[in-house]
Amino acid sequence: MRGTDTASRFAPYAKQLAENEYARENLRRGAENLRAAYERSQKRRVKNAKDEKLHHQLEKALAQLSEGTRALAGKRQKPKRHWPKRAAAVGLAGAAAAGAAMAAKGSRGSQDTAP
Repeated sequence: MRGTDTASRFAPYAKQLAENEYARENLRRGAENLRAAYERSQKRRVKNAKDEKLHHQLEKALAQLSEGTRALAGKRQKPKRHWPKRAAAVGLAGAAAAGAAMAAKGSRGSQDTAP
């Protein structure tokens, strides 16, 4: 009886995990970083308390695991990227400014040559 209670309790999470690629990716990367940190900590020459790379791996793993669990709990999906639109807007603004500068330079040049 206890096994069926556990299975029924975790069934919605398993379904969400199957459907949410963003959560799966974060949890997978977190697990990979944890494994890398564990393997590094097992080396004899590494002093775990002072090892910067080990601390970085653990912090990264924790961040990815917590983002993956948040994504599962809140049905969060991969955030959309807005930078291509912003880059295009900056490019257009730069082109417009360059065009205006060239037009102003061209009108000044024609005034200088006029008799």
